[in-house]
Amino acid sequence: MADFYVSVGEDVMARQVADMVNRHNKWYTKFSAESLLMAQGRYFVELLGTRVVACAGAVQEYPTLSKIMHVCVLPEFRRQKLASKLAEMAIANCSTEHVYMTVREDNMPSLRMAESLGFSFVRKDWFKNHYTYTLGRRRIR
Repeated sequence: MADFYVSVGEDVMARQVADMVNRHNKWYTKFSAESLLMAQGRYFVELLGTRVVACAGAVQEYPTLSKIMHVCVLPEFRRQKLASKLAEMAIANCSTEHVYMTVREDNMPSLRMAESLGFSFVRKDWFKNHYTYTLGRRRIR
């Protein structure tokens, strides 16, 4: 089986992913390259040369449940289905029966993407100054 290598190191990708998520996802938690590298999650990225232009992460939280997180695309690369493609890759690489994601109520593009990937509404929660939706689905094996 062939091995593939990229010209961008994990530390560089982690820095770019943290910057992208901090700048564009509107969450209160701020991430660093170090925090992403230390986390138990897996990240899927779309590269243009050495630049990360889109990402999606997945982390197993329980034996039967994983979270899809940090789905983000740089503004100039949106509307090309990159978020869906990377979220699908993240879901496919989960080993749990169920996956979920949380999306801000005002993030209509992400809500539409989640619906197109088969996610359904689970609950609505108030967080600081906005609502978030938790959406879930079974992972087809």
